[in-house]
Amino acid sequence: MRDCNYYLFPFHLVPPKSRVIIYGMGEIGKTYVEQIKAIDYCEIALLVDKDHERINRTSQYKVHSINSISEQRYNFLIIASDHYKDAIYSDLISINVDKNKIVMADTAIVRKVLDDMAAPADYQVLADRNDGTHINVKKTADYSLYVEDIKSYKEMCSRDYYIDKPADVCVVENGIIWPHENETAPINLNQKRERVNASGDLVKREGVYNAAGDLVAGSAINSRIDETEFHEAEYVNETVVYGGFLHNHYGHMLRDDLSRMWWFLENPEKHYKYVFVSKHNFIEFYEFFLLLGLRDEDIILLKKPTRFKAIIIPERSFSYDYDSGKFIFNDKAAKVFNFLRGRVESANYENIYLTRTKFNGDRINEEYFEDYYGSLGYRIISPEQLTVLEQIGIMAGAKKVVCTGGTLHHQILFCRDGIDITVLNGSKVINVAYFAINQLRKAKCTFIDVSMNFLPSFRSGIALLLMPTLYWKKYTEDQETCYYDVNQSDLNNHIRKYIEKWARALTMMKPIELKKHYSKFTLADVIIGINKYLLGNELDDVKKKMLFDVFNPQRYL
Repeated sequence: MRDCNYYLFPFHLVPPKSRVIIYGMGEIGKTYVEQIKAIDYCEIALLVDKDHERINRTSQYKVHSINSISEQRYNFLIIASDHYKDAIYSDLISINVDKNKIVMADTAIVRKVLDDMAAPADYQVLADRNDGTHINVKKTADYSLYVEDIKSYKEMCSRDYYIDKPADVCVVENGIIWPHENETAPINLNQKRERVNASGDLVKREGVYNAAGDLVAGSAINSRIDETEFHEAEYVNETVVYGGFLHNHYGHMLRDDLSRMWWFLENPEKHYKYVFVSKHNFIEFYEFFLLLGLRDEDIILLKKPTRFKAIIIPERSFSYDYDSGKFIFNDKAAKVFNFLRGRVESANYENIYLTRTKFNGDRINEEYFEDYYGSLGYRIISPEQLTVLEQIGIMAGAKKVVCTGGTLHHQILFCRDGIDITVLNGSKVINVAYFAINQLRKAKCTFIDVSMNFLPSFRSGIALLLMPTLYWKKYTEDQETCYYDVNQSDLNNHIRKYIEKWARALTMMKPIELKKHYSKFTLADVIIGINKYLLGNELDDVKKKMLFDVFNPQRYL
């Protein structure tokens, strides 16, 4: 290992042309200044150090006291210290420095990178000025980040989502499969993680219950059936396989609803019936089960509580782990998708852009990005206009995929390992399923923030304003491709369309969804968003607090 005391400026946390203050003019601070000046990366507004008087006697740079900070206009304040960074941070907060502008560079990571081959071959975190952060995770997924919330993305990228244990199968003798109960009133979770309605009555969860009345498969929420309910259920003297809950949503079908079907592929000779539950009276993407080889007569969509001789429950190959707060997958996760890919002929489109412009119009100005990638030779694909077979075939032949996230990202499950996927983030909400899927497919993934949403958006279907942000500009520079802005007239039209779409979407939401996502939303959020995304002026904590105090909804009750 090479002994090295070189420190790399946090290029991944500070956009170029920013106006910065550097606190700490020891070895780290001086190195930062040299690097900034060498490539004219950003503007230094002020150099600060507690020992400024002594430093000024020998330094070629003018160094100031902490009191000078309040007189400056700046975008970021970089703490250039290893040993005193926590104390410096506390001092800055005490004089009302906006904590969102403080950058605490992790110099230990940089030293690790510069130690030649010191980092283990299977795990490296590399600071790279060109793309923000480049992360290679356990030889399975490779990331380039052009995002605002770099800390959260780095954490997600660095996690291991694979569960190194064989998928399990359990058998419940004399068990009951309970169907989905329609929720006619608002439903909440109580402290026992039980589903209760507005009157406090327990609402049972769909899934498999054993003879003791305990829920053993189907939900992480606590639920029970009593002895009367158990004996009143219709009895079928037959062994069946529990297939799980069907969402009738393409993304959930890929990620969740097919996750038990690996067992069928390993046991095709066992002609059991497969029982599913759903809040719908039909199966939306029936083709998947037929492609796998299930016969029509072997598929049951259960609508009443039914007790069976025995219920076989294959463990889900892909699921959400509530304890760790992440999606996880096991050794069976790729089996279904590899099998389906092998059933179709691959299309001859190596580079594809998956668009939603012809779907529901929730992504405002996506045409800008369509045009960009179309000019680079990418084939523009609208998946919802294709059959399941055609979609699988296109993904099977793809080498590079670009999309605006959500379900479109999950399509890479049908791709071959090593797929190159670029996600244009239209929302600030991070879809945690991306990272497990990327690891499963050993993907090379680039995330780019292209969101200029100044109104809150918590799920698909709500308007998203996609624009060429600073992160997009940096990406195009690194790709050495053409960047162009949106003219004022088009921008005005996009903003008007965005507001109209957002307002209409909210009027169509269920009251329970509105209360869950928007009950704390105020005019202050709008003002903060407009300043940040349209005016390029992020308000400090003092001004934000003032706005929230003024527009607190409690004032109007």
